[in-house]
Formats: sequence, structure tokens, C-alpha cells
Amino acid sequence: MSIIDAPKSMAECIECYRAAGNEMSVPRDFIAAWLINNGQWEAPFKSQLRECSQQIGDALGKATGTDPQGREFKRYVAAKGPWTDDQDGTVTQKWLWEDAMTCSRDHARKAIKSMYSNIGKDCKSLHATVEAMNENNPNLVNNPIQLSWDFTDAVEGDDDESPDPKKPR
Repeated sequence: MSIIDAPKSMAECIECYRAAGNEMSVPRDFIAAWLINNGQWEAPFKSQLRECSQQIGDALGKATGTDPQGREFKRYVAAKGPWTDDQDGTVTQKWLWEDAMTCSRDHARKAIKSMYSNIGKDCKSLHATVEAMNENNPNLVNNPIQLSWDFTDAVEGDDDESPDPKKPR
């Protein structure tokens, strides 16, 4: 059966799976794989678009480069900017990605401001978490975690190791 004459409902898809002689005592992922592999189900375009877009964002966010001085850096940087929809001309604010080595000064400034803001939010969350744990976790009340806010080693060091939370600095 081709995708063109595939069943219209998921209930019909399951009946196709069973009619092919497959057992029902399996995880739903197993049934889903069979349906997809046999052309019985295809994700709607919007779902495919959303998943693909998410994977692109993940890849752009993880991509790194090495500058001529040997420093590893984020290859692509995101900043919010105006985006005009091709279909209806609506202008909305979207995350726009650019190459860190060729983006405009305005894009670089916005991207750096966003990254800096995220670091601040992460520090605030970390501080609240450590305080909550130290004050409310019975395993920490008499021996609290000591946290240093000196990030010199993290910024200038060659490794990604965080400081030992047992040792105050």
C-alpha cells in the first residue's frame, strides 16, 4: 500500500499493522516504526518543519570554530530581529542566526547581550538552588555547599571542570 492510499485515521493504521500479522504486545514505538517504514503514516508537514527547525537550532547552537589565535568560539550567534513572512508580509520578531565571523555589529551586539543575560539568569538560578539546598536538605544543613562566584578558572582555564563545591575559594 502506498502513502497515497494509506489509511486516514490512526485507528485504521493500527488495523493495517494487525492485518499484516503483527502482534500487539509491543511498545508503541515499535508499532510507529512499522507504520512509518511501511508507508502507512507520515508526520504532517508542520510537525516535520518543527522537528527539523529544532534540530537546526541545536546544531547551530553547538557549532564551534577556532579563530586564528587558537581560541574555540561559538560559530553561529542568534539575536532577535524583525522577520517578514513571505506569504502574508507580517513582520514578527524571530531568532535570526548569523556566522560570528561575518555578522553585522548590530547583530553581534544583540547576540552578546542575549548570551550575557542568559548567564546572569543561570547564575541567579544556581544561587537560589544552592541556598535552597543548603537551608532545606537535611544532608547539607550542617555541611553546606560552598560556591565561589569567581569564574577566572572557567574563563581562562583549558578544561571545562567546575570548581570542587566542597572547597571554598
